[in-house]
Amino acid sequence: MSEQQNKWNFDITRMSDRDVNACLFFLEHLRLPTGHEVNDEPEDLETYGTGSEVHLIELAALYAQGVLPVPDDPIFGTNGFVCAGELPDTVNPDHYEGMQHHSPGGINLNVTYLDYSLAELAPILIKYPFYE
Repeated sequence: MSEQQNKWNFDITRMSDRDVNACLFFLEHLRLPTGHEVNDEPEDLETYGTGSEVHLIELAALYAQGVLPVPDDPIFGTNGFVCAGELPDTVNPDHYEGMQHHSPGGINLNVTYLDYSLAELAPILIKYPFYE
């Protein structure tokens, strides 16, 4: 009998409002907030920022939870999509098109992860079970 694998199901509503706000603060200010800089009020994620924040938080969660291996250095390729490891079927890689800072296009999740310093969010994201 084979083991059933858990399916990745990122749902930001599983996170506390305070933790979501801390992640959003980090993406805006490139540092984690101090206690008085973050609140418990829910953000309207439909209108917040650039629209890429939730996708960046999910990307940070994929690495924090070990779904994708944390890169030491970016991995470059020629096929337009680069990622060490297997991206879950529930993740749309097109959300990350051109997000890396030093590239005019393509998708490189490792570079995006490193460009945005998403490892800093791991202590927040590791405590949430984003699996079904």
